[in-house]
Amino acid sequence: MGNVDLDFKPPVPVLDSNMSLGRRHDKPVRIAGADRMLFGTDMVLLDVRHALGKIVTADISHADKRQILGLTAIELLRLDK
Repeated sequence: MGNVDLDFKPPVPVLDSNMSLGRRHDKPVRIAGADRMLFGTDMVLLDVRHALGKIVTADISHADKRQILGLTAIELLRLDK
């Protein structure tokens, strides 16, 4: 098994589920782009519905939600190949 070569991009703003959402949630997406954001959670410690609900109800496009909730991970992990 060979080395995994990841092309890391410069740090971007963090979209944390503890942040107040709504209109404020669109700012990190506009600045960094949904393709540079990845959904993650402390599911073992917290109820995943809370974190997931914050993304689902955020004031961002459906396409951006899909990107953050799964497409970025698929691309990062190269599962689309």
